[in-house]
Amino acid sequence: YKTRVPTPGRALAYDAARCLLYVAATQGAVHVVDLEAGRFVDPLRASSELGDDADGVASQKKKNAPGFTRLAVPSCGEVLPVLAAAGEDGAVRFWDRRASDRTPVAVLSVVGNDADHRPEVTAIA
Repeated sequence: YKTRVPTPGRALAYDAARCLLYVAATQGAVHVVDLEAGRFVDPLRASSELGDDADGVASQKKKNAPGFTRLAVPSCGEVLPVLAAAGEDGAVRFWDRRASDRTPVAVLSVVGNDADHRPEVTAIA
């Protein structure tokens, strides 16, 4: 089977308990594919600020949202059902996979000495 992800994908994570495939992508989205149903479900977003303007056009914040480079479903997934995604902006975002809200429940930010440049998170487990 073939499928196309709406924005370029950078990393994959598989949730065997729920038969979901998570695709970390550019523009601050984690696309979710329900493999059992064979369709996409609502994506996870980098923050609640992302959305559409009154006229339905994607806002500038969405265009400048961080791209995700790493993705992990921790091995303690049934005990602590979280999804972690690391991005270009030096932050790791966590989503509760049980929640219907598609925004992060926590954000861990890497703070560098230079306020203009945050180091990219290159690995999570």
